[in-house]
Amino acid sequence: MSGYISKSMAVVDFGKPLEVLETEVPPLQGTEVLVRNTYAGMCHSDLHLWEGEIGGFKVGGKPPFVVGHEFEGEVVAVGPDVKDKSIIGKNFACYPWLGCDEKSQACAYCKPGIFNLCDKPDTQRFVDGKSMYGGYASHVVMPDPKYLIDYEGALPEGLGGAYMCSGLTAFSALKKVGTPPNGGGDVLILGLGGLGFQGLHFSTAMFGSPPMAADIKPEAREAAAGYGATVFDSSDAASIAAIKEASGGGVFAVVDFVGSTETYNYARSCIRKGGQVIVVGLFGGNLDGANANLAMYAIQSVGMHGSMTGSFPEVQEMMQLLRDKDVPPIPHRFISIHDVNQGMLDLQAGQVTGRTILKHDWTEKAKM
Repeated sequence: MSGYISKSMAVVDFGKPLEVLETEVPPLQGTEVLVRNTYAGMCHSDLHLWEGEIGGFKVGGKPPFVVGHEFEGEVVAVGPDVKDKSIIGKNFACYPWLGCDEKSQACAYCKPGIFNLCDKPDTQRFVDGKSMYGGYASHVVMPDPKYLIDYEGALPEGLGGAYMCSGLTAFSALKKVGTPPNGGGDVLILGLGGLGFQGLHFSTAMFGSPPMAADIKPEAREAAAGYGATVFDSSDAASIAAIKEASGGGVFAVVDFVGSTETYNYARSCIRKGGQVIVVGLFGGNLDGANANLAMYAIQSVGMHGSMTGSFPEVQEMMQLLRDKDVPPIPHRFISIHDVNQGMLDLQAGQVTGRTILKHDWTEKAKM
């Protein structure tokens, strides 16, 4: 055995309170790295895995399992094939979107570093409802040091892990927008949760001016307006006409951080000819109504693009942007790992603006 016991707040039954479980960490093999988690972001995907359904699909794993794919921490041990032992004792964010990593036989996605799209079995092990070493555990085994991300100079302590999902997902989605002809105001951020605020900040940094933003919650709109965004109430049907008027006929791109039937139809109604909708959120639903008429996609030259997290090369691009630009951090709060169940309920009730970040302040040491 490795001499370590991982303590976790684990899903023991769908929708039921998370419970403390202890798991023996096996001896490290090859290039594996053991990270003692210090912080972990709470993502809506974690909530859906806990509920047992994500994007309209049933979770494939069976409890118990540990969620959490936004984590950072200290390297406490390395496998026998890790050459650089100096990483022990240092803190890193962990890139969680693991691919097949089969060296010379890597798949078509993993060869260029697009690990997040790898569809081989047992690759996305931190986000599939099967792992016992997710971010809500005291320890995580990473397969290789290359997945450790140095965020010094880019982000403050406690936010590195959260940016491996919420930050990277927003950054990758906005890269797909390309260059909006009229700057940031030609982009509409739809849905101002944790991802939406990341999108708002990155849009401002990448396109030179604040975007438009829409949400049903007045407090979220107020917060976005405080960052310079022109805001709209997406629950008000008249807001579509207002967005078109403000943008001179419709925006160039809408980044939909909700991903429901309603938000897609709203987004599709807000873009002009030649525009595009980038779907990021996993709420789920089907395309319906006049906006789904295939002929109109050709006639109006509009596009729809899905965007799922971000690639490994995009992590370094994002970190460089964060070092070079004054990008405000995502709105966030820290809570104890012991308060994770209340954090889940707050997420479920839509009471979180930005990100809730768990602090791994276990009352007992995890090392035996």
